[in-house]
Amino acid sequence: MTEIVMCQTPPVLHGPSEKERKYDRQLRLWAASGQAALESANILLINSGSGTVGVEALKNLVLPGIGRFTIYDESVLSLDLRGLLAGSPIFTMILYSLPIQPQDLATIEEYGKRHKTPLLALHSAGFYSYFRAHLPGTFPIVDTHPDETATTDLRLLAPWPELANFAKQLTSDIDNLNNHEHGHLPYVVILLHYLDKWREQHDGAYPLTYKEKTAFRDMVAAAARRDNPEGGEENFDEAVAAVVKNIVPPSLPSGLKAVLDYTPKDPNEKSSGFWMIAEAIRHFYEKHGCLPLPGSVPDMKAQSKIYVQLQNIYKTKARQDAAEVLEMVQSSPGGEGVDPAEVELFCKNAAFVKLINSAEGGDSRLPKLVEDELANDANAEMTMMPLSLAPVYLALSATAHDPSASASSILSAISGIVPFAAGNERVRQAAEEVARAAGGELHNISALTGGMAAQEVIKIITKQYIPIDNTCVFDGIASRCQVLRI
Repeated sequence: MTEIVMCQTPPVLHGPSEKERKYDRQLRLWAASGQAALESANILLINSGSGTVGVEALKNLVLPGIGRFTIYDESVLSLDLRGLLAGSPIFTMILYSLPIQPQDLATIEEYGKRHKTPLLALHSAGFYSYFRAHLPGTFPIVDTHPDETATTDLRLLAPWPELANFAKQLTSDIDNLNNHEHGHLPYVVILLHYLDKWREQHDGAYPLTYKEKTAFRDMVAAAARRDNPEGGEENFDEAVAAVVKNIVPPSLPSGLKAVLDYTPKDPNEKSSGFWMIAEAIRHFYEKHGCLPLPGSVPDMKAQSKIYVQLQNIYKTKARQDAAEVLEMVQSSPGGEGVDPAEVELFCKNAAFVKLINSAEGGDSRLPKLVEDELANDANAEMTMMPLSLAPVYLALSATAHDPSASASSILSAISGIVPFAAGNERVRQAAEEVARAAGGELHNISALTGGMAAQEVIKIITKQYIPIDNTCVFDGIASRCQVLRI
């Protein structure tokens, strides 16, 4: 007799790689795709003045792992900026610190426009600072990372046949279910069941007004059983809590509407994958009256088997909607080259797509913006709102080419752009503070500003989260910042 001894050795468990351990936290923030975008980035920093704020920004880009960077500092090397930009590979993004000579600024802006390269200006003087992003044309963001609770779309007022039939099967004999089954009905099923009952009593209409939703909520609450050991049912409590937020008709969110209403001016931009998918989303909405289903289902009180079935119904519908959009994209000229994963991501995040128009308007918006900001200041005490930081921006921008400017010359420069602002007391105080600093940087102010600016650069490079539109001003005296769309 031969004895055979079999030893089942468990498979080797591979832990995270060295790279995954090193970048663990940021991989959770922007995933492998975002990290890959950072590692392929080529950043140019053009340093002028003391340059502390620029170096601090670059440091906060080196730490998460940008691929390459170049520092141009005319105080160290006597290089020709135009020659540097002409002879270098295309930069992913250019950061430049102020003050800077007008001819150098013109060269940077010309390069950014020609190569569609995002630019970021940084200016720090004394207790004040700001940074401003110049994006090449419109800048769409699909992966905006909205709050998880905001992405829930249960489609309760427009259920598709598979969802409606699933709910009817579970609730066809709801009154005769035992306490365990009744107490573990998913709240989605509960709401669909009682919405049908409501419509039977209201000529087929859904509860849409707040008064109607309150009455419907009372109907659902009254159906919960109280004769069980718990004295109530958690799933019905969840259903009651979900009424106001989830019983809403499908609609077109303002961010996506801005995308669909926008017509790209550049023919090459119009033929990009983003705009082809956006056009397909438009046709999908016009056809179905709703956006593609995201497919996620929140956690809820339910039997595991039933919950998994419910998840699969939503996921299957989401895949079907994405496939329909993909078919529309591929049927358009040039659409066959669009990545299906890009279509899937767009469908999942369609309600939260954002279009940044930083390049439109520019300084032409400044007088109206300052007028509005100063008008708001007049009512700040009554409305308990903080004072605007527009005066800080005006004072700093007036010294973008001359760090040694006096308070009077700063006010004179401001009056040439925004005439009415030069007589404002807070503008005068800001001008005096900037003149006092004489272009000198405080390291802690520059370090904080550089850190904030680096975050915006990462958003732009990875095309994730929503970057500022377009200027962030920091007041180190009051220790607060404000975003201004200039």
